[in-house]
This record gives sequence, C-alpha cells and structure tokens, in this order.
Amino acid sequence: DSNYIAWTWDAGNTTVTNNDGTIATQVRSNGNFSIINWDGNGSTGTVGTGLSSVDFIISKCASQATDWAVWSSSYSNPTGYLALNLSSALSLQPTVISGAPTGGVVPLGSSGNYNTNMIMYAWKETPGVSSFGEYDGDSTAGKQINVGFEPAFVMVKNTTGNN
Repeated sequence: DSNYIAWTWDAGNTTVTNNDGTIATQVRSNGNFSIINWDGNGSTGTVGTGLSSVDFIISKCASQATDWAVWSSSYSNPTGYLALNLSSALSLQPTVISGAPTGGVVPLGSSGNYNTNMIMYAWKETPGVSSFGEYDGDSTAGKQINVGFEPAFVMVKNTTGNN
C-alpha cells in the first residue's frame, strides 16, 4: 500500500485545437487555467494556451525523462526557468521559454527535449483565485506573504539553488 496526494484544477470538459501560435495545440481551458498538449518539431516556435495572458507555466516532455520546467512572469529574466524536480538555481538558458508570453501565446526555445510530445499547464493570475510572485527569504520565523486572499495551496521553490 502507498499513500498519495493530488492537487487538481478544473480546466473544463472540452478540448479544442488552438492555432494562435505557429504550432497547433490541443487545449482544455476554463479561462484562468489551461492544459495544453502539442507535438512540436524540436525547434523554435510558439504555442497558444487558450488564455488571454499567462503568468505561470509548468511544462514537460511527456515521452522523455526530462525536467519539469517552471516559468513565472515574476522572474526578472523572461527566459529564466526552474526545474521543479531539481534543487538547481534559476536557469537563464532559453531552452524552454524563449521570452515572455505575448497575450496567451508562449514562445518556445529550440531544445528538442522541451518541444516534442509536450504537456503544459498554464495559469493566468486571477484575483481571489491565484497569485504568482517571488519574495526574498531572510530566515525569519513566521514571515507572512500577503497574496490578497486565503490560498488553499501554496508552492514554494528556491530560485538560488541553495535548497
């Protein structure tokens, strides 16, 4: 027997083809959160998310043992990303995201590992529902970060690799 935990988001129940980028995607979206799937060609391109803007992304190649790439609009470098499954620092190589999304369209880097048989989860910041940002930790016990509402789920990742 094993114990499991799951966090789930409702992206609606209809999957549509999205041609907003240079690569067609299959998108399921509720307007604030989308699940995007595509099969790119291993080179640069763009993919549509079905959102009007994008603030947070988690993406992975579904057919290879690759890292879970995490991008946030709060990063000072728009091509920076974190590997969710590693303790490494923020990477500034544009292998996953090659720049900040424009509207709901995400520019992709040229890494074949991050542009074929892909799954992407994308969020748009929505007041009272979701908030994305960063803060400087200072080892102060009981430090509070105000996100404007009481969150049901909080994810924290060190961007300097000192974790």
